[in-house]
Parts: sequence; structure tokens; C-alpha cells
Amino acid sequence: MLTLRLPKALEAEFLDYCERHGLSKTEAGLTALRKLLVAEKAPLPIPEDDPLAKWIGVIKGGPSTDEWMRITRGDDWNRP
Repeated sequence: MLTLRLPKALEAEFLDYCERHGLSKTEAGLTALRKLLVAEKAPLPIPEDDPLAKWIGVIKGGPSTDEWMRITRGDDWNRP
């Protein structure tokens, strides 16, 4: 069970949405909550002007970060 207190303006907008789409408040709320939770798991978009954007995902199945560090800095790269 979940109870939400919405500001009057938001509640009016929500009720109008439900009426326009023929949804119950429960159906609309569940849909919105599911979308929110799915969006939370999605990776953040990379800005197009990011200088590294063109390199992201270029090497598929290549060395891991640990392997690159070992290649470039030697086997003891992660030891104190």
C-alpha cells in the first residue's frame, strides 16, 4: 500500500491525465513508477560534445581496465 500527498495543481494534472487516457489512478501511478525505475537503471546519455564520446564502446571484447593497467604499468601496478 502506498499513499501520496500531491500538491493540488499536480493532483489536478494527474487526474486530468487519467481521465484523458481512460486509466485508473492506480494504473497511471504504476505505469509512471515503473518508467521511473527503468529510467533509473538506464545509463546516462553521453553529451555529443564530450571529447571522449567517439571512443566509448569502440573496443568490444578488448582488455579490461585491470589488463590495460598491467600492460602499461606492469604486473605490480595495483600493489602498495
